[in-house]
Amino acid sequence: MQDLSAVSSKKHFSSWILFLVIIVVSGVLLIPTLSPTLSRNVINLRLLNLLRNPVADRIRPLSNLTLNDCEALWLSHVIAAIDLEMAEDILNDAKDCPNREAYYFWAGEIALKQGSIANAKYAWKELKPGVLILWGFNEYHFGSKNKARVILETVLDYGDLSRITEDQYSNLYSTLALFYKETGDIQKSIEYYRKAWENGGHPYPIAYELGSAYFAAGITDEAIEILEHGLLYKRKDTFYTQLDFGYYLRLAECYAQLGNSQRAMDYYLISKNLINQEINYGTTDDVIRLLQDRLDRIKYAIERIH
Repeated sequence: MQDLSAVSSKKHFSSWILFLVIIVVSGVLLIPTLSPTLSRNVINLRLLNLLRNPVADRIRPLSNLTLNDCEALWLSHVIAAIDLEMAEDILNDAKDCPNREAYYFWAGEIALKQGSIANAKYAWKELKPGVLILWGFNEYHFGSKNKARVILETVLDYGDLSRITEDQYSNLYSTLALFYKETGDIQKSIEYYRKAWENGGHPYPIAYELGSAYFAAGITDEAIEILEHGLLYKRKDTFYTQLDFGYYLRLAECYAQLGNSQRAMDYYLISKNLINQEINYGTTDDVIRLLQDRLDRIKYAIERIH
């Protein structure tokens, strides 16, 4: 009797398994026959999830590619994919998409994930320089610095720089300059800051960065020339208090290094006055302490000249 009961239980269990298999298979077969509304709702759900993902902020510059729903779905898969094989499958499905810009974007993403910088650049060269510059700028400031470098160098390798604006030119070269500054390549940083300074917009803040790069490289005369020339571009209607502080203090440091205590003191006093403005504007104590520390160090350097 026990054996017959066991056999009966096994048959009952097998029946349930078969029933579940039929349900699953039926569902898979029925999905393609459902109305387009369901498909669109699924796609819109994917897009909603994409917009909730922090990575969406990094790809917002690509919004002018006018992706349709299906392409946006593929794009979200590629951006979020941790499985390169899956990403390649998605890309293969998109080969016939009429939106070629979107296709080249995905191709570059996958190539970079696979470690092929050359293939990534070759794909991204099909995107407009302005899109690449804004995308690279955002990637850098969101922390993907090496990726940003590849994106921006794509513009240098393949882009038509005659068709970008002054602001785009500044963002292109100043972001690359910042990358090389942070990786310790001061000469490369100077090269790119110089290009941004000579041809781009925002000459006042870029003059500070270029002058500081020259100062770090020990080329103090050139640093002073750039910094003092940059003061001509300082707009009186622009509130730049902390940048102004660093700007004048950098000039004080340059003159102190050359042994010119009078000029160093002139710029030191301007910086000191700016700290008082920061206090009046309610700047936090931590920031004030950092500024005051820099001020004290340069005052000590000036006093040592005598």
